[in-house]
Amino acid sequence: MIAEAIDTALTCGWWLAGWVIVLAAALTILTLAVTGLAAWCGRAAWRGVAGAVSAAQGLRALRDTEPAPDAPQPPYSPATARTWKEAA
Repeated sequence: MIAEAIDTALTCGWWLAGWVIVLAAALTILTLAVTGLAAWCGRAAWRGVAGAVSAAQGLRALRDTEPAPDAPQPPYSPATARTWKEAA
């Protein structure tokens, strides 16, 4: 009778250990999948923000550039004057 109880306890122990290993493996795979998905989403967001910032800086740089001194200037006319002093 005692031998059967010990045998049953060992069997249940091995059964429990097996389930612990299976669940640990499943949680490990799930954790790696979630981490990979988060990294992929983070990289996509980072590239999107970096692209938007780069485009904004490029537009700002184009807006802030002035023509070279030796570049031909458009002809001046009073109609294009911005103030009355320029027109005079």
